[in-house]
Amino acid sequence: MNDPSNRIYFIIKGQVIILHSETGIIYKELEDDEYFGEIGFFSKSNRLAAAESISFVNITHLSYGEFFKLAVYEENKEFEVIIISNYFIVNI
Repeated sequence: MNDPSNRIYFIIKGQVIILHSETGIIYKELEDDEYFGEIGFFSKSNRLAAAESISFVNITHLSYGEFFKLAVYEENKEFEVIIISNYFIVNI
């Protein structure tokens, strides 16, 4: 917790819990096709929680730098991410 957050994580298969790293309070449980790390990723803030796997997990991630390499700035000032490999399309 309080580490810089420059990646967003995508769960391909498996289960992950998001919890407060000091108290162990579970915020939510995530599974296939869900993601975590988005708050720190988009706000460029430190991590607010920890993630732990509760089963075998296949995860991919997207770093802040990779995100902007894939992003295309449109005339209407919206970002679109091109889908490449395991990455997802994100519209902001």
